[in-house]
Amino acid sequence: MEQPTVYNTPDELIAWLKYDLIRQVNNHQKDEELTLNIRHNDRKIEVKFNLNFYHIIFSLPNIKISEKNRLICHYKVNCANVDLKNGSNFGSAIFNNSVDFNNTLFNNTGFINVIFNDLADFHNAIFDSLVNFNNAIFNNLVNFSNTSFNHIVSFSNANFNNKCFFHQTKIKNTLDLYNINFNEKSYIEFINININYDYDNDAKRYKFTEPHEKSKINIVDTVINGRIDFNNVKIKNIDFEGSSVMGAGVLNRVNLEAECANWETATFLKNEELKRNNTIKALEYKAIEKDLYEKELMDKNKSMQVWGEILSIKLSKLSNNHGQDWLKALRFTAGFGAIFLILSYIPYCINIIFLQKPEYEILLKLAKNIIPAYFEYLIPTKYNFIPTALDNTKNIPFYITSISSFFYFAGKIAIGYGMVEIVQAFRKLNSK
Repeated sequence: MEQPTVYNTPDELIAWLKYDLIRQVNNHQKDEELTLNIRHNDRKIEVKFNLNFYHIIFSLPNIKISEKNRLICHYKVNCANVDLKNGSNFGSAIFNNSVDFNNTLFNNTGFINVIFNDLADFHNAIFDSLVNFNNAIFNNLVNFSNTSFNHIVSFSNANFNNKCFFHQTKIKNTLDLYNINFNEKSYIEFINININYDYDNDAKRYKFTEPHEKSKINIVDTVINGRIDFNNVKIKNIDFEGSSVMGAGVLNRVNLEAECANWETATFLKNEELKRNNTIKALEYKAIEKDLYEKELMDKNKSMQVWGEILSIKLSKLSNNHGQDWLKALRFTAGFGAIFLILSYIPYCINIIFLQKPEYEILLKLAKNIIPAYFEYLIPTKYNFIPTALDNTKNIPFYITSISSFFYFAGKIAIGYGMVEIVQAFRKLNSK
């Protein structure tokens, strides 16, 4: 029997599948390798009726029904390169083997309550109308790469228990991921897709609600012209590297708890907060951005420029936690001011005690004047790098003065830097 390229009735398809299964068994095909070959190896198949998979599969041998009256299919399903424009329904089926819908055209189709226990491959498929994967369970890899969704596609209450890829996927209407369930193996990834939005259709949005805290979401190299909602999401990390929000795009986050996978993601989220005039939250992402950027720099080959950037980031974190903590900046300024002032005094004290005849009156005067000298030292425009107690002291070696002056001016630089950091941290409350 030659495989038809057009199926006009369910009976024609059933007759072919029965014949092909018998042929595979006669060729000593293993049970786990038996395949429902709806696909034609050389040509595109056209199904001219509404394909009810439950009805088709129930007519085949070795089909079981679960306790909940659900059909269990142990066969592989090869439905690639098939035209299902007249409608199809795969609802409530349990697929224990791989399913291939590569390059298949769907129209008015449904996968409600379906369980995929093996690979589900939809890459290059086209969905021309509404499609429901509501309450579906994906226990293995599911691939929607290069898939075109030309209308609403809904995954409401679906379970993603493994990896799910949306690579170069075209989404022209609503993608609903509302209340999807994740576990520790879950990994959903968007790479180089276009998400479109229409002001007149507020339902056109992309929702992530309460996935598992150990799961990951990647939305990489994606132009977001639509709306993505994160509602009460707590996951391990999220990646927006190379993505941007354009035009009418909206990225709405309500209680999103996730580590940033890289500094580009922190930059992306920081810029989104700035668009909302949420400066305080933007500064939090700025701090994360700098910390992650520092980690990346540490892995690079070190040049003078790289070391300079690393030093700048470390000073920013040390002084005011990247603009977030003015008290830390105040402690930085006061602490380093005291340290450098003391360091500028030490060479004179060593000179008096060990190199000259000890003059304890001068040392006592230095000790008494240290507090007033410290507050005077904190004034950026006040310069008196030779301690007042030594004004009339003669024979101070040049190298002693040079060492003391170095610490004195280094401290002045630290104080000036610290004061700028104090102002910057204060401004976080008033910046727009």
